[in-house]
Amino acid sequence: MGLRNLIKRLDIVLSILFIPFALLFYFARTLCTSTSQQSLVVRPGGMGDLILLTLALELYDPNFRENYFFIIETRSEPWARFLNLKYSVYTDYRNFWKLPRFKKTYNTEQRYGLAALYSAIFTDRVFSGKTLFQFESNRFGFWGKSVPYDACTTPETSSFAKLIFDKNLGDFNTLRTAPSNSQFVFFLGGTFSLGRNLDAQEWADIIQAWNADKPLIAISAPEEKAKLKEIVSLCKRKITIQEFPNFNEVAVFLRGCEKVLTVDSGALHLCSYFGVSTDSVFTNGRFLKWKPLAGRSRVLKTELPCQSCVLFGHEPPCKINYQCNHLKGIQWKPVS
Repeated sequence: MGLRNLIKRLDIVLSILFIPFALLFYFARTLCTSTSQQSLVVRPGGMGDLILLTLALELYDPNFRENYFFIIETRSEPWARFLNLKYSVYTDYRNFWKLPRFKKTYNTEQRYGLAALYSAIFTDRVFSGKTLFQFESNRFGFWGKSVPYDACTTPETSSFAKLIFDKNLGDFNTLRTAPSNSQFVFFLGGTFSLGRNLDAQEWADIIQAWNADKPLIAISAPEEKAKLKEIVSLCKRKITIQEFPNFNEVAVFLRGCEKVLTVDSGALHLCSYFGVSTDSVFTNGRFLKWKPLAGRSRVLKTELPCQSCVLFGHEPPCKINYQCNHLKGIQWKPVS
């Protein structure tokens, strides 16, 4: 995480320094690679971003698994494997010579120029201005065809649909993809972020009042298991902690849940993809961009003048000691 943030901070300098190398790799690849009929999607960012991106693809192209190739980060691989996507990861540097040139490339990175240069390397006829598509918010968005991007209010799936299909998706609700198993689930997430890492007692208070008449199952990623156990120990209701051997089993389980309680996180977007009603806690994240998409979902959030402060994935230092993490007395509101 530290290295990734350092690269983001140095993006302008690194992008300028990388231009000669990008041109060199591009022309070298032009001489020794063929052109694929697939389109390329470049997706830096976490798994939640990739989930919402594939949701946009699925809405407009049922055969997207065959029609698109993906270059993603390692942390997004579980979702790519779950959907059987054709993909490679950034850190596999054999990509430079192994992969073909692509007839069209969609750089879905909203801000950082390094992703734009990386995308250009794999794009056929990139200097034509007709084969590389990017958000205008990207620092190198002028290279290729640029598409407007709203960083604050437009749901991210809608932004992806505009970039790739030139469609105005607008607000919409996802539908269930599997019958309900009647399970009510708390999915702990966000512990890597200071702005979303709620205190254990704060979570316990929320859980205690959430569908209190229903049996509750609690799950988390392996690295968050210790905090999950602490939260459950503070609750006065019966909660069963359930563990899964791999991501695929977590996804299959969530797909059938009746309702999920979580924070603004990858788990939220996973539920949106499956059309599972989600009650989500929002703190410093941009609610209108990342809100639950399934019907009957709700949100729990404070209304502070500084919300929402996160922009392009950057979480600035907080001057008021993360008051957005303190939700006592706040009421759940329907997601409109």
